Amino acid sequence: CHHHRHRIAPLVAFVSAVSCGVAMVQHLAEVVDGETEEAIGTPIARLRAMSRDSASSSPGGSGHDLDINNLRARLLPEKRKMSVDGEFEGDGEVDDASDEEGPPPLTWKDVLWYMGPGWMVAIAYVDPGNYQADISSGKLTAYSQNWVILWTSLLSIYIQVLCVRLAQRSRQTLSQAIAEEYPRFVRYTLYAVAEFTVMITDLPEVIGFGFAVKLFLGWPIWVGVILSLVTTMLFLSSQHYGFRVLEFIIMCFVGVMSVAIFYEWGVSKGDSVAFLKGAFLPGLSGIPPDYLTVLGIIGCVVMPHNLYLHSAAAMTRGDVQRTEKYVNRAILLCSLDIVLPVLVTVAINYGIVSLAARSLYKNPDAEKAGIGDFCQYFVGLKGGCVMWGIALLAAAQSSAITTTYAGQYVMDGFLNLKMAMWKRAILTRVTAIGPSVIVAVMYDAAALQFMIDLVNAALALLLPFALIPLVKFNTSRRKMGKYASKRTESIILWIMTAAVVVVNIISLKLDLKGRSQGFNFHREITKALPLNMLLVLYVCILSYIALEPVKGKQAQALR
Repeated sequence: CHHHRHRIAPLVAFVSAVSCGVAMVQHLAEVVDGETEEAIGTPIARLRAMSRDSASSSPGGSGHDLDINNLRARLLPEKRKMSVDGEFEGDGEVDDASDEEGPPPLTWKDVLWYMGPGWMVAIAYVDPGNYQADISSGKLTAYSQNWVILWTSLLSIYIQVLCVRLAQRSRQTLSQAIAEEYPRFVRYTLYAVAEFTVMITDLPEVIGFGFAVKLFLGWPIWVGVILSLVTTMLFLSSQHYGFRVLEFIIMCFVGVMSVAIFYEWGVSKGDSVAFLKGAFLPGLSGIPPDYLTVLGIIGCVVMPHNLYLHSAAAMTRGDVQRTEKYVNRAILLCSLDIVLPVLVTVAINYGIVSLAARSLYKNPDAEKAGIGDFCQYFVGLKGGCVMWGIALLAAAQSSAITTTYAGQYVMDGFLNLKMAMWKRAILTRVTAIGPSVIVAVMYDAAALQFMIDLVNAALALLLPFALIPLVKFNTSRRKMGKYASKRTESIILWIMTAAVVVVNIISLKLDLKGRSQGFNFHREITKALPLNMLLVLYVCILSYIALEPVKGKQAQALR
């Protein structure tokens, strides 16, 4: 039994993921059998019959010619047709009247119809930036910060559900809602922040791709960085066949990296007791945290661009009849879609941290280890570098696809400006390739890996610029009507949002100041004054974003 002790951790993670998936299916079956008020949804039979032609009517469409308004009129109840400007005739809200016939019985085909966007979103949880954060965490603190991965991932599920609610209730993406609600200057400022987050998110992807090419072919990293643009364009060309083809490609990439990581994790000899101590709650391992890696894990798990991506991807299944029951079912199925993918990514991240803890923790020769040379520290793991290269390549390429789509949705929502996807891919990728090539040529791999750590920390600091508007809209009766979050949930959401801001500030301050230094008033006034002033400005800007009144239906008239 002691001989197989190291296999317990991956087994626990795998069983947990399967159990949660079974629980999800059971819950869904109960909803169908009970025919509850909430379990109502899209007219799948009619929608599927027209789905081949409907791609261009939703974000990420393939561009086929289609009479959009005719499609919407056929999908919506006769009394709730959509007008030419995109608004519903009448008051534009969900029809509260009950549907006499009720929805068609829910089938597995209907459930599968909604599956896919969750995998597109979840790929951001296992991109090269996550790999680097996991390696840094395992290298510096062993298994002690695994709980950060778990709880931020669970938090992200809740946040993604908010994205689904906003999309299905308001028929707006997050970027569209922000553009409608905020003054022009604020809208452009938030657009600039959103574009910046998308572009720096792409930095770890191109660097990871460069490292993977070096592992397989021995080419310089900068060559692989440039090559990432070509491969991304090839995969994006498949959008001609529809959004689902890309979703299937992403699912295959996740499957490939899962096999690679789980194989390496399973054959390695980790400490299962230490793993379990750090997996669920803080402080049980007795190892002090590393604040920069905590910040990095938050930034690379709850990624800002994902909020824009999912609020748009949730609407790629066509228009939902604007009756309460149909919309409720759409929200239920879109929300369940994200659960299993996120749980799979938690297990993948656990596996990488465990490999790093086993190979790098308290290893004086591994101080600068990162995604580029991680596999060189696998002791006695046959084929370790090959499997790691495959996982890294799959993570980098799949993430590149999703960041391109996120950038398109951001530009479309904020500016109402549509750009061909290949042009958008070039814009996003070239912006990321430039600094990556410069650093790759001028410095070593350690500098590139440190750049990824900085990007992860920066994403955590930029997260509230997308999270605050999302929470604000979901808790606003002016925006969501009677479907806004109730008082208790609203309080929880705002506490959660404030906690993200506070954790960001504390982690940044403690990491820059060093854990060995206590609070020093003189230092805070002199040496730390510029940083403190920036943090005050940061809090003031976020406070304005949170406190700016929601205009709701009056937004168009007031702009």
